[in-house]
Amino acid sequence: ADGSGEHENHAAHAFSPLVRFVWPVNGWYRGFKVELVDSAGNELPQHLMHHLVGVDFAHRQLLEPDLVRFIASGVETHNVVLPRIMGVPMKSGQQLGIYAGWHNPGAKDYEGVYIRLAMPYLPSNTLVKPIEVFPVQMDVDNTPGQPNVYDLPPGKSSRTFEFKMPIAGRFLGIGGHMHDYGVDLQLEDAGTGKVLSRVATERDSLGHVLSVGRKYYPVLGLHMDAGHSYKVVGTYDTP
Repeated sequence: ADGSGEHENHAAHAFSPLVRFVWPVNGWYRGFKVELVDSAGNELPQHLMHHLVGVDFAHRQLLEPDLVRFIASGVETHNVVLPRIMGVPMKSGQQLGIYAGWHNPGAKDYEGVYIRLAMPYLPSNTLVKPIEVFPVQMDVDNTPGQPNVYDLPPGKSSRTFEFKMPIAGRFLGIGGHMHDYGVDLQLEDAGTGKVLSRVATERDSLGHVLSVGRKYYPVLGLHMDAGHSYKVVGTYDTP
């Protein structure tokens, strides 16, 4: 956030074309590192990029009828790199793509802006094979193929996405993406209402979201039961 008082609006974003590429080797993908630079290689403010998304054309998501996102980086999202004992399996020739949304709320124009993306990986001949893990998306505005936007009423409000786990498993880490005035995201048991996990935002005095917290469950994980209903709740507080 630039602190100018301007609040983000999806209609103001400039979207890049989809850039397709092929994953070159058998192995395990471990995450991403993103930075913005100008044509001379000088680092630029992160807030110029609202989001960077990486999609895997070979796989569907666990909970939603959409392509797997192997990258989900936002203006408030830090880089994600898994420990060497974990990795997302990737095959040589796997069809992937990336696209970005640009957002410059400030008065200064920038020319020749580039996204520099690094994707650490482990090759298939790695001596100690990692535990295979997979990204899962839970979206409170679950409308694949439609603009992912909705209006906020004045005051406190929330929006939910309820889902049933198709398989048992364990979440090892939870993060999130929220727009201005976002307060927190909660994962709840849909039957009992028990809060299983919560990540809160850091905001400035104008309500700009500066960051969204993360929770890690590295040892035993956060257990999810097959066939059980859960829900994600996103809460906002709009003046």
